[in-house]
Amino acid sequence: MILSDFDLRNYIKSGRLKIEPFSEEIIRENGLDLRLGNTIARLRKIGKVFDYRSAANINDYYVIEKGEYFIIEPNERVLLHTLEYIKLPPELMGFVNLRSTYARLGLSIPPCIAEDTIVMDPLKGPTKAINAENVFSIDVESNAPFYAPTRKYVNNYLGSMIKIGTKLSEIVTTPTHKFLRFNPALTIEEAYAALLNKGDLLATIRYFPETSIGYQILEPYPCLHVKITNKLSSKIRDKIYEYNLTLSKTAKMFNKHKSYLINLLNGIYGVKWEFLEELLTMLKIPIEEYLNEVLFYSKKTRKYLPLTTLYKRIDKDIAYIVGYIVGDGGLSRIKGRKNVRLCLTDKNREMLEKIVSILRKKFGLLADDLKIECVEKKYRLCFPTILAKTFLFNFESGLRRSTIREVPEKILMSPNNIIASFIAGFFDAKGYSSSITTYFSTSSRVLAFQIQLLLLRLGILSRVIAKKTIWKWYEIIIQGKENVELFRNKVGRYCSKPVEPIIKREIFDKIPLNYTIIEVLKKLPYSDIDVRRKISNYIRRQRIPRNRIELVVKKLLEYEPPGYVDALRDLMRLSKWFWDTVLYTEKVHYGHDGGKIVDWETPTHHYAAGIYVTHNTIIDGGFEGQLTIELVGGAFPVKLYAGERFIHVVFAKLTSPVEKPYTGKYQGQRGVMLPKF
Repeated sequence: MILSDFDLRNYIKSGRLKIEPFSEEIIRENGLDLRLGNTIARLRKIGKVFDYRSAANINDYYVIEKGEYFIIEPNERVLLHTLEYIKLPPELMGFVNLRSTYARLGLSIPPCIAEDTIVMDPLKGPTKAINAENVFSIDVESNAPFYAPTRKYVNNYLGSMIKIGTKLSEIVTTPTHKFLRFNPALTIEEAYAALLNKGDLLATIRYFPETSIGYQILEPYPCLHVKITNKLSSKIRDKIYEYNLTLSKTAKMFNKHKSYLINLLNGIYGVKWEFLEELLTMLKIPIEEYLNEVLFYSKKTRKYLPLTTLYKRIDKDIAYIVGYIVGDGGLSRIKGRKNVRLCLTDKNREMLEKIVSILRKKFGLLADDLKIECVEKKYRLCFPTILAKTFLFNFESGLRRSTIREVPEKILMSPNNIIASFIAGFFDAKGYSSSITTYFSTSSRVLAFQIQLLLLRLGILSRVIAKKTIWKWYEIIIQGKENVELFRNKVGRYCSKPVEPIIKREIFDKIPLNYTIIEVLKKLPYSDIDVRRKISNYIRRQRIPRNRIELVVKKLLEYEPPGYVDALRDLMRLSKWFWDTVLYTEKVHYGHDGGKIVDWETPTHHYAAGIYVTHNTIIDGGFEGQLTIELVGGAFPVKLYAGERFIHVVFAKLTSPVEKPYTGKYQGQRGVMLPKF
């Protein structure tokens, strides 16, 4: 719950929230505007390497200045502090933003991602950040993504954003959003988006744990007309009388006339399925137990069929069909959806024959007379109208215009074996495999990044590449020996198309070496044939193929050169991540009227934004001190005056006080506080 100005005044008056010095003018509608202190810390431009493990003096790397005003140079990174000394109670936390006046000048501090970034929601699956409720938290030490309750924050933003393109993916963030970057001197460091350069290596995750809700249900579409048998009719009457209701009162609850319910119970006319479903739910009659007592009329078969023909659990067969539909399905006559047509086309008749056999197996009489037609050197399969409406109702997001298609929600929330079968269907429709590469193609940006994250749920790394000729499309490419093998084993077994690439050696997944590892490896005896032929090449290239780490570890343990324990520790830590190379960074203006930016508070302060490991900034419950703010300059110099309101802090009340209030190394800080190690 965000505190209003009324709540804040009460907290301050009661002494629960301490603000010194306090001025009434800093209280805003839903937060506090804190003022700028009189000290600034600027980074020195020196070539001296800072080693946080040594006794290096951090003051040698900063210039501390005091004054009544400060000039922030373009793209300059500085540390500032607030005039106010604050103390938070255990039940409050704070979210720091730069005041919009300064943000419009190009200055920035909020570490946030763009609203249309595709993130992995543990329960919803891959979805846009603006629609996601949670993200996976990251334990940086173990590279273990895990699901824990998070808090989401959405803010308006106007100004420059940084678009970062890497070999695997792309992301748009505010300039001060932090990434984990490889540093040969420090092993791993946090770096602002604005300070990333071409060739930098960013840490990305290797997998997402399975957190699906469970198997989903293929439901009949709401307007399907149904009738009920005498058995269910008697059950409904008994339940109505059991709850001391009458037929008239029950019908009024649904804004229906009494005759509408009487006709249903007497089997005279059919009713819409959505009405019957609501009626059974209200009367607490288990729907799945009485599916055979609900009938619908099929014009194609001219028979009444039990609802179990349509009401099914989404299994691997249905998921395969949905994947094929998302890849290649087309709709027509969708206005009003009365006679909607759903058709699949393919040059290979065998692909459509597989779809036909699955439909006949799952839907019986509804699919008995399916025919594959030859139209303009292609084969076409059209679904019966009832099936077309059912698939459209359950998987509508996968049947939109090709450029805005998405993975249907019911697939996103399914277990991994269903995900694998869906991807197999998509691959058979839009995939290609040769002795060199395996990839999918789609014209939908959202769909491409959703597929990439779904593959990560299976432990498969992939690349998303945007291509443009007459139109723009995206390719999802499976690369690397281990990834191709995983794809063949987990997805390929459901595919009709063969997955052909056979990669003899790993050239995709390589682990960078820091200075410590390189120096220790140089001490291995050159007389050893593996050291001479292989490890010497790794030293020269400063990278090790991930599947060769066992060899390096074996040699380090065998010869135990000086410093080998530190080298092993760093090597194991680096091998837990996939190191993605930055291809480009560019400034982009975020919307004509600004846009939304999104951030999450997580237990570890690190979370997965797409495939990237990122860091957020919050004020923890129990923190006290003056805030040290990291600020990045814009496109031109800006003068800031001490005492001016420059940051806005939104305070949120936690569902319960934190058990362990903040007692970290920055507790009680005053003035600009330099990094502590």
